[in-house]
Amino acid sequence: MNEFTEKKINSDIKYRGRIINVRLDEVSLPSGQGSYRELVEHPGAVAVLGQESSGRLVFVQQYRYPAGRVMLEVPAGKLEPGEPPEECARREMEEETGYRLGKMDLLTRIYTTPGFCNEVIYVFRSYELEYVGVPTGAQEAEGEEFLKTVLLSREEAFEKTKNGAIIDAKTIIALLWP
Repeated sequence: MNEFTEKKINSDIKYRGRIINVRLDEVSLPSGQGSYRELVEHPGAVAVLGQESSGRLVFVQQYRYPAGRVMLEVPAGKLEPGEPPEECARREMEEETGYRLGKMDLLTRIYTTPGFCNEVIYVFRSYELEYVGVPTGAQEAEGEEFLKTVLLSREEAFEKTKNGAIIDAKTIIALLWP
């Protein structure tokens, strides 16, 4: 424990959902005082910047309810219990776009909003994608996921980042990673 560490005293799950849980934790601060922390528990996720042999990058376009708008993003998805991030990346890319991943590198992992959520996203880059057909999961998730695959050159993607058409953090990180 260092000078900044807070110690959990008590924890109470206030909401259990399909994707997240919401907890209220009572903590002891480094000063010895007590306080409370609200925490969104998330199982973690992956994001993949995939590049076709032609050099075009693979994105998905979908409506994001919390943002209230259509977003242009790298393919991404939630980790299943015990699922390795690499397997999740392969599954999500094929389900969402119909592309099978080739060579794949882990770029980084990021906390999306560490002030209140424990979600970690593993960000991958993949080359040598192979188109294997119609996305297997785009319309399979009980009709809840509606995606469109969008192929862009790196220059087009950078321009969309600069002009505000791409504002998703995981996508921007994947694009800007050296």
